[in-house]
Amino acid sequence: MVRRHERLNCRLPATVRVRDDSAVPISLSRTVGDGAGCVPVTVVDCSEGGVGIECGCFLPRATTVVLRVPMSGIDGTLECVGTIQRVMMISRSPTYYLGVSFAGEGAATDAAAVERLLGACRKQGAAHRVPTVGQILRGMALARFSRVLGLGLTSGLGLVEVIELAGKASGRARLKADAAEMARHVKAGGLLADSLRGCEYLTPFTRRMLAAGEQSGEVPRMCGVVARHYERESSVLSKSLSTVIEPLLIVGIAGVVLVVALAIFMPM
Repeated sequence: MVRRHERLNCRLPATVRVRDDSAVPISLSRTVGDGAGCVPVTVVDCSEGGVGIECGCFLPRATTVVLRVPMSGIDGTLECVGTIQRVMMISRSPTYYLGVSFAGEGAATDAAAVERLLGACRKQGAAHRVPTVGQILRGMALARFSRVLGLGLTSGLGLVEVIELAGKASGRARLKADAAEMARHVKAGGLLADSLRGCEYLTPFTRRMLAAGEQSGEVPRMCGVVARHYERESSVLSKSLSTVIEPLLIVGIAGVVLVVALAIFMPM
């Protein structure tokens, strides 16, 4: 199969709502959405022709949906309209992969909205393509996630609520989306260890420690171990990065000074 457009992988939290004039009329239960018909989803890939989303409820093909993606900064919320062209069950949680096309019947997404969505996907992955910077950002996010998770459980809050709070506190959209999926899985009666398997942002070390903590009944203590590990790792990587950047800055400043000196003393 040859794709017409380049596909960008991402993890963006979003919501979908079945449009009133959809060719396939759908009535969602209040327990599925937020009462207004909006269902939380995660955008996992994006292209000029459409998006792929992970959803906790089944939506049939040919359904016209409105996708709303919260954007950082002053961009507000991005809204796209598309038609579901592909439905595939990817987990028994249950979780479904929905392929949404912007070119289907009833779709009315303008090019500017699609470009903003593509820009958000590129921006999310740009920093993580730089190895050291990506490791620092990921380590700091995992440390915050684990620290909040452990403190929340120690304080007596419910597991589902704490997972959602920890995801929001991480400061990373991908981890927030993974945490929302974890919370849905646990809320449906699943084990924490099982929900961790689908979290791509969490490292294998984090998943193993949290799973071991669930088995031994010491999740808060394991969260503290994970948080301390990534706090130390981020600190060491930051110092290593600074030792590399400082000589480069000195060389750059020396180059600027040399150019200015040559411009002054060289004859016109």
